[in-house]
Amino acid sequence: MVFSPALPISGFRRVTSWWPIALLMVFLPSAFQSTWAREYLEYNGRLAFAPASVPQAVHHAVAAANALQRKPYRYGGGHRVLHDRGYDCSGTVSYVLYHAGLLRGPMASNQFRSYGAPGPGRYITLFVKDGHVFMSVCGLRLDTSDFGAGRGDGPRWRPTARSFKGYQMRHPPGL
Repeated sequence: MVFSPALPISGFRRVTSWWPIALLMVFLPSAFQSTWAREYLEYNGRLAFAPASVPQAVHHAVAAANALQRKPYRYGGGHRVLHDRGYDCSGTVSYVLYHAGLLRGPMASNQFRSYGAPGPGRYITLFVKDGHVFMSVCGLRLDTSDFGAGRGDGPRWRPTARSFKGYQMRHPPGL
């Protein structure tokens, strides 16, 4: 594990306050270190793969998201029936969370504002604002639109960044 404080060297007093944490990270047993490390998905350009160390619900979420790759965007898709021909943003997130055992049925995008707990999750984070929801699973974004393209082309893993301005973060408790 590489430790790199995000503080400038000019703030030496603040930087030196990090040395006990760095020392603990080096000398703690690896079992404790893995709880501090962030697990990321492997991505081959189409499908994602979760590391063995993540909870089973995350493996199910990744498998469900992989099943939706290349499905077309369809407004209202995934709401009337979970297994649909196409999916919109909230249908995609609902499908993934349902198959991970984290949701009982489809929800509209605005309903995700009260889903789970506020803030980012360790493994799964939902980003919600009026009219749109997308999620990140272990650092890889699952979204129905490619930010900046101005159109939805369906559920896809998106390795590119997008703006989070105006989005509220939520996460499944414990994840």
